[in-house]
Amino acid sequence: MNANTVLVVILGLALSFLIIVYIALVLRFVLKRAQNKGHDPRAHDDKGSFSFLEHFSMLYPGRMADTKCMTVQPRTYEELQKSEEKLLDTVGSATSFQPEKIAGKIKFSLQYDSIRSTLIVTIHKVQLKEHPTDQDTGVNYYVKLKILPLNHRSFQTEAINESKNPEFMETFEFRVTYEKLQAQSLKMTLWCFDRFSQHEPLGHHTVHLAELEARGLSLSREILLFRDIYAVQKATGVLGEVMISLGYLRLTERLTIVIIRSRNLPQSEDEEDPASYVEVSLIHEAKTLKKKKTLKKEPSCNPVFNETLTFHIPVGILHQTSIILAVKNDDAKRTEDELIGKILLGPASTGIQFEHWNDMRINNKPVARWHKLLE
Repeated sequence: MNANTVLVVILGLALSFLIIVYIALVLRFVLKRAQNKGHDPRAHDDKGSFSFLEHFSMLYPGRMADTKCMTVQPRTYEELQKSEEKLLDTVGSATSFQPEKIAGKIKFSLQYDSIRSTLIVTIHKVQLKEHPTDQDTGVNYYVKLKILPLNHRSFQTEAINESKNPEFMETFEFRVTYEKLQAQSLKMTLWCFDRFSQHEPLGHHTVHLAELEARGLSLSREILLFRDIYAVQKATGVLGEVMISLGYLRLTERLTIVIIRSRNLPQSEDEEDPASYVEVSLIHEAKTLKKKKTLKKEPSCNPVFNETLTFHIPVGILHQTSIILAVKNDDAKRTEDELIGKILLGPASTGIQFEHWNDMRINNKPVARWHKLLE
């Protein structure tokens, strides 16, 4: 047997072995198909699905609840707005604190520009329930705005001279990042003043921006709101106000005090309007130099005096001189008239009282302002 014959025999044996292996694999496949015949054809798929869910639950631990597919019916924009507003009203009524007194309403709109990270606020108008002062004094209104707690610098509208419904239509922009938007609040405070008095707050409203997320604030949707203005609580001890004009003429060394009018004086203990008058005392180095008083007025909580009282004060002691104005009620049932309140004007006073006194010393013309009576 030569070498060629041996090679042919080896190749034949190898080919026979491969054929036997192939036949065995085919028989094994046929037997498996025969065993699975009659079984649910979805069994393999179910097992495959279970394996996938089991693998998913391993990646995301936790209980996986059985779910069913649901068809979501589309809603119109108006229906969505109504449902959102109803939800906001329900949440707001359950969590917000309602103050005792409401001064009016404020109309404003909010819009968030996500590209510029800017909150855009437009103040439309204010509607007041009642006028804070008499109609003939010419009251001016303006609104201050501030974002909290970021402590931006505050903005304010122009002052509008209106009776009860000032319209502003002014827009302001606050830089607020998207991440901090829902943690912020917008506080709006309504202020007023007339040409005689200092500026004082009438009311305020604070809107939490997170409450407006359901209405699409972060989606750059403009939101128009009409909210209550909560009245500012008056400081305790304030017993009405008096409008006073002060003037000092250096040539004649004469101090001229004009008691113009009072407002919001309290009633007496008998619930009667006070028959008031004003007593002015000139004080120098803790000593009373002189006293003068106006005529008694008919019972009223808002009496008009228009009376002038003059005092001679040398220029050299003006910086050491003060005046005390005391509003009193002429009560016939008492041996001593009832004191309603006092005002101190002079170098020892503070705040608006000191400013008024200092303006009188600087200016050569009378200066009139409102002052609060204190106990």
